[in-house]
Amino acid sequence: MAQTNLRFKVGQTLEVRSFEDGYRGAWLRCEILNIYTKEGKLF
Repeated sequence: MAQTNLRFKVGQTLEVRSFEDGYRGAWLRCEILNIYTKEGKLF
């Protein structure tokens, strides 16, 4: 697996913004539980 340099780590708390209908523009607090790649894409 390739090493990726990210500005965040598992366990960190951060804010994300939603673009889904009904939640558009909402800011949510979340915690990173896992970081993984699949077929070269970061999830």
